[in-house]
Amino acid sequence: VAVPRRSLVPLPAALDAERAVLAEPLACCVGALAPHAVAAGTRVLVLGCGPIGLLTVFLAARAGAEVRALDPVAERRAQAERLGAAGALARAAGAAPGTGTLTRREREVLELIAEGLHNRAIAQRLVLSEHTVHRHVANLLNKLGVSTRAAAVARAPRRPRD
Repeated sequence: VAVPRRSLVPLPAALDAERAVLAEPLACCVGALAPHAVAAGTRVLVLGCGPIGLLTVFLAARAGAEVRALDPVAERRAQAERLGAAGALARAAGAAPGTGTLTRREREVLELIAEGLHNRAIAQRLVLSEHTVHRHVANLLNKLGVSTRAAAVARAPRRPRD
């Protein structure tokens, strides 16, 4: 990927690599929260507790906001609460697990999971970003009411073969 020099921001030489990799996700979080003047009394809902979601939880909670997080993975919800979320939910209120209808794209992703592909390979096959594939996987797991890819494949409705 070619990036214009004007888009690059130099990092301080004293910044070690383990912290430097957080610069871009942290900038995304700050950029998302800043226009909304997140402070004490603000209510924030974070959808997804991957690295960027968890950083957003931390920054919003540190600013004094009441933060709720939504993620189908129990470990990530627990981490969100440790970072300051007042509550973490597995699914939106009223959305019972296993009751959602999969979209065409979610069915395509599920078929590729059944073939044994991981997110990167699925993204390449469907010409999507890995982040988008990750969201499709999280959505289909929630809709099927399962927590693993293997369980999703086992629970998936069978389509008749041509």
